Amino acid sequence: MKFDYSAPKRDTRAENCHVYEDRIEVSGVMPKKERATFLSGLVLKSTDEAAARGWSLTLVRPIKSEFRCRRKSVTEIDEERGEYDRAARQMSVLDAAQKPLEPVPFDFLFHFEDAAGTHKMLCGDWETSAAYWKLSKDYGEQGALDHLTKSYNKDYPNKGMVFALGTVKARPSQWILLGAIRLDEEKQGNLLL
Repeated sequence: MKFDYSAPKRDTRAENCHVYEDRIEVSGVMPKKERATFLSGLVLKSTDEAAARGWSLTLVRPIKSEFRCRRKSVTEIDEERGEYDRAARQMSVLDAAQKPLEPVPFDFLFHFEDAAGTHKMLCGDWETSAAYWKLSKDYGEQGALDHLTKSYNKDYPNKGMVFALGTVKARPSQWILLGAIRLDEEKQGNLLL
């Protein structure tokens, strides 16, 4: 994959960039055995360690974690629907009309422990929401929740999982859970000379 990006001028976070999605090109497939090594430099023991390095984006392998679902209230769903509608209407004359997203009726949360302690975070991963919608079409609401719970509480932790965590410019000390990634643990570290 090739990325063409430039950092926004007012945001000085080192990891920040603007990705031009229309310029991304798939240039091949990374072999599974190379994936853990490729990302190993980003995997830290906690967000405290990332902050100490001056990072605003990192991967953390939790010591233990628990995925939970919480049903949103009708008011929360209506407010979220309004936000999606406003976002869909913010387009230029050259943009094609966008259909607003339908809010997922659940909040997805992770309670986890890392080297700095315990945390409870809302998962802002769009892939989890997309998976919920796809699974609910095939298995219904409860089947989708059961599948996600099994994936995040059993399958991912047993095979290897990291959390992608980042900050936003307005709150550089508040970490946000961007997503859960299925990633094998690196079995042998690189030799440094």
